[in-house]
Amino acid sequence: MASRACCSYRTWLFLSVLLLTLARLFGVWESLLQGLLLLIGVRLEEVPELPELPDLKSFASFHLGGGGGTSAQNGLAAFTFQFQTCGDWTAQRLQLVLGMTTAVVWGAQVIIPDSQPAQTANFLDFAPGDGWDRRNLFTSLYSFQDQEEHLRKVFKDYWCRPQQRSSPAADLWCSQDGLPSILNRSTAQKLLRETLTPQTVRQCEDTAPLGAASKAFGAQTWSYWTHSDGSNVMKPLNIEMVKCDCTFANVEALELSDQDLEIFWKVDATLKFADHILDAVQQLKSGLQKYNVTARENAERLGYQRPHSLGSPRFHVLQLLRHDPCDEEEAMRRDNCMNNTMEVGNLMLAEGVDPTLPVYLMGAETSGADLLVAPEHARAMESLKKIYTLVSKEMIWDASALTSAALVAVDFVLASEAEFFVGNSIPDISGYLIMLRDARRDASKTLHYNGGSVPLADRLGVSNQSSLQDTTFRLPIKWIFSLGVTAEYALAHTSGALAVATDFNELRRTQIALRSALAYAPSILPICMTTAAIGSPLAKWLLQNGARVIYHSPAWSSEALQGWKDFGCEGGAAATAAKTNTALSEVLRMDAVALGLPDEFLLLTGNTMIFTKDVTWTGLLGESKQSKLRMKKNDFAHGKFNFAKSRETGVPRYFAMSCGVRQSLEPTDASVMLINRRVMRDTYPRFVRYVLSKLKQSCHPNLAEFYRKFYREKDKDSLANFLPSIYNWRPFWAPNPSVAINNFEGFDCRGTGGAPRLTSTLVGNITECTMMGSCDMLCDLVHDLTRS
Repeated sequence: MASRACCSYRTWLFLSVLLLTLARLFGVWESLLQGLLLLIGVRLEEVPELPELPDLKSFASFHLGGGGGTSAQNGLAAFTFQFQTCGDWTAQRLQLVLGMTTAVVWGAQVIIPDSQPAQTANFLDFAPGDGWDRRNLFTSLYSFQDQEEHLRKVFKDYWCRPQQRSSPAADLWCSQDGLPSILNRSTAQKLLRETLTPQTVRQCEDTAPLGAASKAFGAQTWSYWTHSDGSNVMKPLNIEMVKCDCTFANVEALELSDQDLEIFWKVDATLKFADHILDAVQQLKSGLQKYNVTARENAERLGYQRPHSLGSPRFHVLQLLRHDPCDEEEAMRRDNCMNNTMEVGNLMLAEGVDPTLPVYLMGAETSGADLLVAPEHARAMESLKKIYTLVSKEMIWDASALTSAALVAVDFVLASEAEFFVGNSIPDISGYLIMLRDARRDASKTLHYNGGSVPLADRLGVSNQSSLQDTTFRLPIKWIFSLGVTAEYALAHTSGALAVATDFNELRRTQIALRSALAYAPSILPICMTTAAIGSPLAKWLLQNGARVIYHSPAWSSEALQGWKDFGCEGGAAATAAKTNTALSEVLRMDAVALGLPDEFLLLTGNTMIFTKDVTWTGLLGESKQSKLRMKKNDFAHGKFNFAKSRETGVPRYFAMSCGVRQSLEPTDASVMLINRRVMRDTYPRFVRYVLSKLKQSCHPNLAEFYRKFYREKDKDSLANFLPSIYNWRPFWAPNPSVAINNFEGFDCRGTGGAPRLTSTLVGNITECTMMGSCDMLCDLVHDLTRS
């Protein structure tokens, strides 16, 4: 039966070609012969498999339509791809770009469906599998007339390369005929009717949209129009049409190759929004410009300065979710659904999002003043609202005239063009924006505050994009130190106030640490966690000295202060206040895991450090081949963990710290720590309860002891890893040119000669320090940094 059907098809195909050829030879009979073709039903629809075509050599002159130019009457290509879109706004854009990317790889002309008016269908309501015609509202959002020429250039760039020129697709797209790259469905059907063109239609359920199998499918399809002698027929009699429902783009893992991804973004760049959307975008940009002055004046009052290199655009975009984007099933397998949402102000400050520019709230109806904030998040939200100027679209214009789809498009354009985009990576629209900005702009100015993976990138198989590739070991390395009330007191009693502290107090030690880090350690980013008020003299001093500042008051601080008071720390009221505030400063940096930073690892230190070399991931993890191998095996965002054994160097399961005053290979000193922020965040609540129970028993907290005793095995063995000593080197040890961080605790450099004075706890080491010259060398460096 199949053989008979095939023969029957060949017979009708031969007759159709013969009749049409006669029609063109005897023009007066053309309409009569075309009517006969309709009568005998030569058009073949929905053939399940592509039939074997006859040799088309003798019909090389046959073509569809006529005339030159790029208009639709040029006709149809021999190979066309018709697809549908459905789902939400992002799904439809993704399907549109994937469909056109697939067409480019196949060399097939794009047939897009006709759009229905917005009032007759809601683009959010249709699920994959519905009918053909009700779901495609994208033509009301985009201007395809403007896009057609740009898309045709993408076809040419792909097919006119030397390695592609042997394909019939290359002959089509590299010719001067100017076939349109895009037709809508109505135009394509009209051309088929007018030219009585037979078409072979295949559904694409079993055809991968992209990848090696898809490219092979395209090459196989074009092979049907190749002569036996290897030459090509450009405009054959039969049209091969592949039809896809919107489900073609819902494949869980497409695994786009680098070349596919390059074409994907080229195609995406050809999409042009309709005029009414671009007009709305321009209105919002103009409105945001008016908030520029407000934002700059507010930020400068708080100590922030606008970067000199800042150009256009002059606004940021923040997507602040109020509802969990994960369903119950997704929440079970992800740990980053709503992470850091209430601490996003901390993240923006840490990542250098410039407060002198207004922040547009994507999708928000208000400026965020009505957000309900738990006490533990109060200071982070205060930073967001007080330091940044938040602007919603309703503060600029009346958006009621636009449809919900158009409003999403407006937000999308603004976010793609913003100086910084900060969003949650779970929703597809922000995932799309993260990938798009990575492809087109500086990826360092695109942040997903919830950390972890970008699900859309995972589904598309493009997690190897530069900004998505290594989220486990981010650069620059965040260096966290803390200052509290005692530093504010020191600043208030220092001559020169905001200039240089003259006494070797906590403030001056911090200044030396900052200046040495900025001079010798370009791979780290200094961030001070402080209890000081926003805009306080201390905060301004830190900003002037090159640190980024996070304002943080631990949720447990009141309980700790009350516990010290109840314990009866020695001395009068003033002494008690000083001691308790000093104690609070000592343990403040254990709260680094609660700041809402997405980095998997953080470098925590005291304020007595002097940096003399750069700090690198390979150095912190031990410089061994095993550590480098573990780095490659760790991908926290995708659940891949490979830790070093306890007390060894390498990737720490909890944290790594070095030895104390005596040189050894035992992790005992918390002056410098590399912490696993993800794991320590999970254990943070229990650790805080433990620390509070100990704080109430002493006015002199020992943070290192807290870490050692809480993080240990049942047999009391430490769970800490060892941090190489070159990151916590004591000046009375033997000189070492590899040292990156010198711990100058207990030393006081006075006078121009650099003679060190040691505190009583280190008197036993003064002889070794002065004999080896290490102290003199560091004191000389201290004086140089003080004068710089």
